[in-house]
Amino acid sequence: MSRAQGSHRTLIRSRIYLIAALLLAPLNPLRAQAPADLQELVLEVRINEQEVQEMLVVLRDAAGTFWIDTADLSRLRLVVPAGAQIERDGQRYVSISAYGSAEIRFDEPLAMLFVQLPASAFQQAQITAPLRPTELPQVAANGMFANYQLYGQRVAGLNSAGAFTEFGLFSALGVATSTFATRHGEGSTRVTRLDTAVTRDFPQRLQTLTVGDAFSDPGSFGAALRFAGVRLEKNFSMRPELVTAPLLTASGTAVVPSAVDVYINSQRVITEQVQPGPFVIDNLPTVTGAGDVRVVVRDATGREQVLTQAFYSSPQLLARGLNQYSLSLGRVRENYTLRDFDYGNWLGSGTWRHGVNDRFTLEGHAEYLQNDAWGAGTEMVARLGRMGVASLTTALGGGDSSQGWYTGVAFERQAQRASLALSMSWASAGFRRAGELEGAGLRQKARALVQVGFPMGKLGSATLAFAEQVSQDDSRLRTVSATHSARAGRQGFINLSMNHVMGARRSTAAFLTYTQSFGSDRTFSAGAEGGSGFGAARDELRASLSQSAPVGEGHGWRLSGTRSGNYDGWWQQRFAAADLELQASRNFDQSGQSLQLRGALNFIDSQVHAARAMDGSFAVVDVGGVADVPVYLENRLVTRTDARGRAVLPNLLSYEANSISIEPMDLPLNAQISSRTMVVRPAFRSGVLARFPVERISPAVFRLVLPDNSPVPTGAEVQLNGGTFAVAMDGFTYVTTLDHGVGGIATWAAGRCVFRVQPPPMDDPLPDMGDIVCRPAAGGVP
Repeated sequence: MSRAQGSHRTLIRSRIYLIAALLLAPLNPLRAQAPADLQELVLEVRINEQEVQEMLVVLRDAAGTFWIDTADLSRLRLVVPAGAQIERDGQRYVSISAYGSAEIRFDEPLAMLFVQLPASAFQQAQITAPLRPTELPQVAANGMFANYQLYGQRVAGLNSAGAFTEFGLFSALGVATSTFATRHGEGSTRVTRLDTAVTRDFPQRLQTLTVGDAFSDPGSFGAALRFAGVRLEKNFSMRPELVTAPLLTASGTAVVPSAVDVYINSQRVITEQVQPGPFVIDNLPTVTGAGDVRVVVRDATGREQVLTQAFYSSPQLLARGLNQYSLSLGRVRENYTLRDFDYGNWLGSGTWRHGVNDRFTLEGHAEYLQNDAWGAGTEMVARLGRMGVASLTTALGGGDSSQGWYTGVAFERQAQRASLALSMSWASAGFRRAGELEGAGLRQKARALVQVGFPMGKLGSATLAFAEQVSQDDSRLRTVSATHSARAGRQGFINLSMNHVMGARRSTAAFLTYTQSFGSDRTFSAGAEGGSGFGAARDELRASLSQSAPVGEGHGWRLSGTRSGNYDGWWQQRFAAADLELQASRNFDQSGQSLQLRGALNFIDSQVHAARAMDGSFAVVDVGGVADVPVYLENRLVTRTDARGRAVLPNLLSYEANSISIEPMDLPLNAQISSRTMVVRPAFRSGVLARFPVERISPAVFRLVLPDNSPVPTGAEVQLNGGTFAVAMDGFTYVTTLDHGVGGIATWAAGRCVFRVQPPPMDDPLPDMGDIVCRPAAGGVP
């Protein structure tokens, strides 16, 4: 439709409305009571180049001022101004002129009112950026696993051997694990229990309950202690899509309908369409440190405005209203790795963190160790605008005979130009942490750390650090260090680090290392080190060449040597069900050799599978009984199916989306698959079954001809043994349901015919059945 035709239709529609209004005027109380200088009009209105969907009743006074009903203003997302208003029969009208800098043009012949308003005249639009959907983990199958690590070694002429084993049971209720260490040497063998625990996750509540051996939460000033008992904690790792730090927001204004692009540190993160007026886009993805949010508003004519606002984000902060906690109760483990069941005093510990708002997070921590020490305190973390994040920690604590205080302050800033970390803490003589070693020379009195990092462009980056620790006996230890890293060539890096220790034991050391990568798996490195004083490295030159082992089957190795005669040789062979490592080395005038074998067994779905060591969750992949099919994890070849058509994928990410795939071209000709990719989300240290929809087929090809040897028409539909297929050119037909002698029917627009195919040969995956005569018939399948 042309613009002239549109204007003509608008004029006709406007006059119809006007005639209707005049005919109904005697019935309209407002019009009957309207003074002579106030005119009522039914108009088509355009606001900021956007047409209002319905005609509006507008009042115009003798001075030419237009008035709009407040109900229409709300419907049009306009803010009701505080300017001139009139009230007529219970309805309020507002002058359009009350909006500052409003531009009004009235086209009386077309009965159209054109209005141009500032963006501030519109109500603010709230736009929420899309978040990753919440997906619960798959229900774990019932099963068990056993990890093993067997080793033997010879050092300085002494032989020893041992094993590390872990046994686990898993189901939809959780996972139970127990680990053991076995040592054999000098004519004796000893088995020691290490850790035993039952873990139950509650994904919908983001809670984890552990009964057995665990670690307590140290909070901001305590110490993590190994204990046996009960631990309940808020576990955000069960929701990988959940961002616990405060999310970013972007704001701006649009005068006309526009497209908005939001960039965070020059990376576009969202595109939205907005209506005229101010807008706020929240739930933007966050990054750590300082940065900027750039908002580009672009209208249909190509005009654009760019708004930039700086921000600072830190994982130390919790989003508004978010809570994180950990509660522990039990008895402290003693003589770990030496005794099976040696538990001492009772321990109680609790930590709670709360996001008061997006700028302020509060933490409270308390701990008590029977016959040892107690402590309670708080930490306040605050975002200082765009500068960085600061924290203040205060606590009281002590033992049976004394008590004292602890306080600490810290500041961090991470930015593209420079980064700064500063922390200082002080403790009085009577303050003690639970489980802290006795002795004035072992307990901290004061500690300070200053670290500055800054990029140097093509020259790399540098870091300077200073640390000082003062013990309660006033002994001091100071360390100054400097590190510089830079790229050397396309795949080379050079690193220089130096440190100087001041105190009772002074030392100076320097390290220079050059690293060169060859492809994605092979690396060469060479370096020099030297120094003086206690604990400093001797002057030495070293070189190393290594190749990393692949994710799937294959091998990796490392060869290194020094000028003084030290060496290290290492070989790793990765099999489908185990890893074998061999090593021989010499250092500090001592030589040794070792052998290690790591692997696992699991029992799931009534079958036992051998696999590599399973330190995380795993999946048993079933490819419909087809053997030797490559299985990929995140598009990387990991393993192949065994004779039963199954494969084990170890070390999957718990609660994360793990993408498993196979290639249809790797399947035999008599098998087909509807989907080559499957995503699994296993629970913590549990196994899931991943069954690919592989279907066995009986394919065959033949040429379908009529009795006169002419081919059945192209496009004819063939029905054979429950399947439907199409006839290609010259009568050639491909079917997948020929498993024995069977009859079929071909149908096309001008006719139909029936045929019969003989049984295919047993040893041919895709037999060619030759020419098959299809005889015209009005009946069914022969």
